[in-house]
Amino acid sequence: GYERFKGTGARWMWTNWSQFAHHNAYFRLRFNLKSLMSELRRRAEDERESEKPVLEHIAFEAGRPIDIRLRYPPGRELTLELKGAAYRLRWDGQRYALDLPPMDPGVYTIEILEGGERILKERIIVWRRRGKAEGEPVRIVNGRFVDRDGKPFILLGFAVNHVYHPGFDPPKLRGGWIESAWPNAGERELADWLGFLAMNGINAIRVGLTVYWDGIPGDRGGRADPKIIEALDRLLQVADSMGMKVIPVFYWGPYGTYGFQNEAYDRIFKGKPGREWFSNPEALKLQKGFIGEVVGRFKDDPRVLAWELMNEIRPSMDPVYVRWVDELAEFIRGLGVRNLVKIDFLPRNGADMAVLYGNKSRVDLYGYRGYPIGRSSADLGSYLSAYARYAALTRAVGLVGEFGAKEGEKRRIVTRDAIWLSLLAGAPGVIGWDAGMCDPREFKIAAEVFERIDLEAFKRARAPVAIEVDGDGRDLYEAMRYDLFFQFKGIDYDLILPGSDRKGYAAVLRTKWYDISNWWRLFELKPPRIDIEPIVEVSNGYAASYMMGEGGDPLIIYARNIRDIDRDGVRIRGRTPFRARVRLEGRHVARCYDLDERSVVYEGKFEDELIFELGLTEHDFLLLIEKPN
Repeated sequence: GYERFKGTGARWMWTNWSQFAHHNAYFRLRFNLKSLMSELRRRAEDERESEKPVLEHIAFEAGRPIDIRLRYPPGRELTLELKGAAYRLRWDGQRYALDLPPMDPGVYTIEILEGGERILKERIIVWRRRGKAEGEPVRIVNGRFVDRDGKPFILLGFAVNHVYHPGFDPPKLRGGWIESAWPNAGERELADWLGFLAMNGINAIRVGLTVYWDGIPGDRGGRADPKIIEALDRLLQVADSMGMKVIPVFYWGPYGTYGFQNEAYDRIFKGKPGREWFSNPEALKLQKGFIGEVVGRFKDDPRVLAWELMNEIRPSMDPVYVRWVDELAEFIRGLGVRNLVKIDFLPRNGADMAVLYGNKSRVDLYGYRGYPIGRSSADLGSYLSAYARYAALTRAVGLVGEFGAKEGEKRRIVTRDAIWLSLLAGAPGVIGWDAGMCDPREFKIAAEVFERIDLEAFKRARAPVAIEVDGDGRDLYEAMRYDLFFQFKGIDYDLILPGSDRKGYAAVLRTKWYDISNWWRLFELKPPRIDIEPIVEVSNGYAASYMMGEGGDPLIIYARNIRDIDRDGVRIRGRTPFRARVRLEGRHVARCYDLDERSVVYEGKFEDELIFELGLTEHDFLLLIEKPN
């Protein structure tokens, strides 16, 4: 599989540059035509959606009647089946309706039938409002998040600046742009969306407190808008009732970005703040006033996973930004707050921003980005896998803090690769962007798999190969090339720093195994010879990454279909026979998930060796192998 990619980077790089340089007018015309076609497709989709059955609500509060409301053309005889009972829906003049008595909290499956044929199968959630939040805030212990009950957990997060309607695929905004912003949404609409995310295994959400162009007021010039305090209180209550933590982000960007502007800051910056936002004493005083008011209201709240200082802080090594982060982090801690403090940043030069904030700032947690990186020869999945291993070398805990893509197939693939290649590389969690670019249904199997693993007892087995990195982050892309190479070989690897213990590794390699003058031709390199028998082998057209505990229990294998890589760095899939071979001494039980069907396609036992085969497919698969109880 590795040989297939030779030369793609140089070819597409030259093509893109030539087109841009000589056909700029053509690109502008194509952009306008593409926008027009997108609008026409959207209108056609809206027309088609009007013919599909859609539940108005999927979340119902315990103790209240279950008011089922269904959008569907009138004049039909519809039946709802729930828990073995059947009910006739009535037309109320606007939609179909059914009122059922209150039900116990839990997740239920309902089916809508027309003429005996099923037209809709949907899950609903009945939730119970929790009382006062008690317990310790989330901590980080040995690189893992630990909840108020003292148990470690994998963070499966999602951005919720806007509330979507879960009845559509992909989900649609619940109302207009401003109306769907989370502080403006009604509690029922909020419960619908958070309930949908919770049913798909998401256990944390990330929201902005100051995003003016989204209708989120936040900082009013050194004080918190009363609306944001009230809205955050409501959000925390609903999220906690759904089993979710919240990461509030104080600033989506500095003054002057995302519509953030008010008189108090105008007087300081006169409309042009630049880097002074991070260093001006008057501005810092106002920022502390806003942050202090919010944090003081929710001090040590166990529902808050972390306080994030800023989204996508500038990709710069300028020490003024680190000083700003440290000053506000220490200000929060000086208030006696024990919640975690977080920062997010854009990529700059490999993983050097992770090294900067992970080692030289006072934050507990940082997030990097996982969007298609625009390099035809650089696989986004391998980039995120290598980044997660690099982040594990820093003092603070790092994870991918946003990822996604707009197109339907890319949206699924990027979401899936970001989740599995990050978690299997050892990341303590992932946080996706919102439903417009990230598919929340991809989290469900991850939640199910990691729920089966005892994270307190789990200890990752040492990989057979180590790659020594410089530790400054700039050799991330070299590590990424190794990552894709080892995926095709079915071999796990560790990243280590100079001077680290090398005992137990069959081979220790360096990242500098290519000619720097030809860095863009990533797949015309000659990889090293590795004489190691792999634990995992997959058929041509597939690459495999895995995470294994000591003694081989558990072993989680992500087998992804990868025929080629597109211009954005996202893999392209192709139909090919799938075959997996696993060598693992002793008796084990295996379960295989089809990640496209979101179902189990194989369960069985084996001793020493498992050979698993399917026919022609372009799907991705996850194998979970455990020792029998």
